[in-house]
Amino acid sequence: MPRTTEPPPRARRGGGEGERVRCAPPPSINPKRSRSLQEGGGRGTKRDHAGASVLAGERPLSGVQPLLDSTPAWCARDARALRAALWRNGYLHLRGLLPGAQAARDALLSSLGREAPAAFAGDARGGVAAPGAASIGLLSRQHLAQAAEVRAVTEHAALFELADALLPPTQGCQTVLTPAFKWARAVAPGEWTGVHADAKYITAGGVAAQAGRRRGGCALTFWLPLGHVSLRMGGLLVASGSHRAAHLAPALGRYLAQPLGADGAASGWLAASAADVRSSQPLRWCGSDVESGDVIVLRLDTLHQSATNSTALVRTSVDTRWSRAGAARDARLREWRDGAGETHGA
Repeated sequence: MPRTTEPPPRARRGGGEGERVRCAPPPSINPKRSRSLQEGGGRGTKRDHAGASVLAGERPLSGVQPLLDSTPAWCARDARALRAALWRNGYLHLRGLLPGAQAARDALLSSLGREAPAAFAGDARGGVAAPGAASIGLLSRQHLAQAAEVRAVTEHAALFELADALLPPTQGCQTVLTPAFKWARAVAPGEWTGVHADAKYITAGGVAAQAGRRRGGCALTFWLPLGHVSLRMGGLLVASGSHRAAHLAPALGRYLAQPLGADGAASGWLAASAADVRSSQPLRWCGSDVESGDVIVLRLDTLHQSATNSTALVRTSVDTRWSRAGAARDARLREWRDGAGETHGA
């Protein structure tokens, strides 16, 4: 597989591929525990802390707002509301969508512990990193991402249904596809990924992002936490509305037009930290603690990064891509699957 995917986490101060992993099932949806936020299209819960400060790269980022919760719209199967929120904010956060994510985490870490025992202190399923662990290399171990327990989550029927609700129609086949290749992450303490848009790492991604500006995006990323992932553990930070911010458009256009460097990773960053992004108007950075079974949907042109893993634990997550058979797709991803498990070429 060529090095053409989105960036692996950047190791700093002894870090590798990131607070405590709780072995509890995803929380049930309880609207009585939710509170409305000023920005429309979602809700935040009591476990979120508005105005939080987190470490993003090597610099603190203050004023982080909670991700808006679009779970009620999903439960109502309100595709129009979901598409509107995705267009408005550039992301969706859905809670408790996927069963089996905790089991997938345990299976993934157990296998990883057998192949890279030096990365863990004790049983790998506990998720505690060994001192000095760095660049654990889960992304390159595709056979682990293809395990039955993992595929049961990354290719769950609910994800195909969600993608079908969000992706715009195409002139060709409407079948929803996801690549067999999975971007599985094991983020060690001290590591993070800088500010970027996924279109930077996907061939034709920039085309898809530009063509999809009025239609919601022709391809999408679904970010899946495996286990509890707090912001301190390296959770996602999303620049809400960055894909349609007029003051960012020139800089974002230049950024996406620049070729990716030979490293295929940090050379695709707009900045090492959200605190380093220069803008005439402040960006609204959002992030929340998430649980197994949650899903964060991202447009390809939405700026985001991961917070620095400031804990002693290894963060596990998987990025998945979604498109329609009739849309332009990255030819380097040669095998794609539909909801029935049938394979399709690029």
